[in-house]
Amino acid sequence: MTNTRSDKTREIGHSALVFFHGIGNPKKLGTLTTFLDEFDKYGSARNARNAQTLGVPRNFKHKIEEGKDGCSRSVIQFRRIKKFKDRDVQVKIVRSYEGYWGDDLVKPISVITFLFWLIKIIINSCGIAIAPWRRYPLYRIRSLYLVDDLFSGSRSREKLEALYRKFGEAPQVSRWPRGRIKDFISFLETKDVQKHYGSYTSVAREWFARERRALTDFACRMGGALIIMSSLVIAVWLTLWRTLDYFFDVAKFSSALSLGSATAVFFGMFWLLWQPIKQRISDVYFWTSYDERSNGFSIRERRIAQAESLILDVLENPRCNDCIVIGHSLGSAISMEAVFRIADKINALDLADDERQARLERFRKIKCVFLVGSPIDNIFSLFQEDSGVSRRYSRIQEQKAPSIDRMAGQCGFRGGEFAIVNIWSRFDPISARIFSLRTPANSTEKILYNSEGIPSGIPNPLSAHAGYFQDERVMGEIYRTVMTSRFDPSKIRAEIIEVKVKRRMYITLIAISLSLIAIIVANFMEFQFLALGGLAALGLIMRTALKWYARDLKECDG
Repeated sequence: MTNTRSDKTREIGHSALVFFHGIGNPKKLGTLTTFLDEFDKYGSARNARNAQTLGVPRNFKHKIEEGKDGCSRSVIQFRRIKKFKDRDVQVKIVRSYEGYWGDDLVKPISVITFLFWLIKIIINSCGIAIAPWRRYPLYRIRSLYLVDDLFSGSRSREKLEALYRKFGEAPQVSRWPRGRIKDFISFLETKDVQKHYGSYTSVAREWFARERRALTDFACRMGGALIIMSSLVIAVWLTLWRTLDYFFDVAKFSSALSLGSATAVFFGMFWLLWQPIKQRISDVYFWTSYDERSNGFSIRERRIAQAESLILDVLENPRCNDCIVIGHSLGSAISMEAVFRIADKINALDLADDERQARLERFRKIKCVFLVGSPIDNIFSLFQEDSGVSRRYSRIQEQKAPSIDRMAGQCGFRGGEFAIVNIWSRFDPISARIFSLRTPANSTEKILYNSEGIPSGIPNPLSAHAGYFQDERVMGEIYRTVMTSRFDPSKIRAEIIEVKVKRRMYITLIAISLSLIAIIVANFMEFQFLALGGLAALGLIMRTALKWYARDLKECDG
């Protein structure tokens, strides 16, 4: 009886789930097992309904697979069980794999280097905004989504993209060597362009204006957040110092002792607060750090190669029928790069036709890639290098970058056959909507979907980053896709949940600004208890405002 059952299992094959964690300490926050806990919890909570429709996960067991290199690989296997006429029937088997890539990261990260990293992101965004229009071609082309609403009739995004590429060719470089936006407009107004392409002058001006606005808005938001946080840090330290100075003066201790004590207490508090923050952002930081850039992004390349090898091993298993890839935090960037590189290898040079077809069939087993809490767009500008001397360098860098256009062309995907789903949250500062991958193919054959999540723990940003899988709508779509091997875009939330900002939010923003100023002034005027009370009031106002905003978001979600 046992042999018969195992033979049937081999004939049925299995679905694969490949999970890439992305948190600095995944043992507590983001492993495959913690994901499967939430997956099982979601399925079991809806046991009666899911048993009839999607099925429920049962019989979770640890298994071992042998990789191509002979090494063993841990697998967590479970069965999809559906109820037919009061009988539990196995519908399919799911094998779950974990991409763990953080074993080569041993360098520490300090507050100072982290602040410099944030400032570098702001500077990069400003640098792209003020650079000549011919520079940073990858960023320019990917920002074309900003003017998608202006294309109609014979005027298309593809034509404007072709004109921008043409602007980087040798004849145009010789004629307009500086490559400014006004030079691009002059190029668009030439008779040859007008005759063969039509008029794109107004669209190009709006493209330039919207891109610059988007970059400056991003830089201003980050800069404003840094200024507010710096002001808060200064206010806390001043309040501690002045308060301790008052008590030390009453006790007739030296004022120098109060300064040292305040500094020691402040740094102790700061160290305790920094540990959970560092735990969650260290992987993203090292992905883009100066050391990584100077070493040719060696850690980045090694991690992507490991992810690529794992996904290929899974796909090459003849018993694997289909595959779902899930990446959390930086794991989303790693998994995305790996998937795009596997797709690119389908069109590698000198491949025999049968091998090319075999690679295509293997790749088409991937049905959906979920990017959860992804930093891809927030760090996109850090990978935009410019070479004013070599226009060919910029062109090659643009061709090497991941492209939905290229993937759709190589794999022949049509709408519904493959999807990339990015789940982000406004309360998670690491995540963002993904626009950098949007290309014309995403308009004709929808592949990339952005969906706003409402993680557990909001408005706390640290809890939000780790709490996506506790969001029932997020886990519900992942659950449905894993169980059925099909992604249904009608079930996900909108790209952004519209929240009407109420008057009380404007009042609280004004109150926060005034409180910060009052605390600093009270410290300099030596009104220690007023400053201490103001600091407590400021914390209460900020906490209340964020809770109100989180509640408004949930109400708008319905």
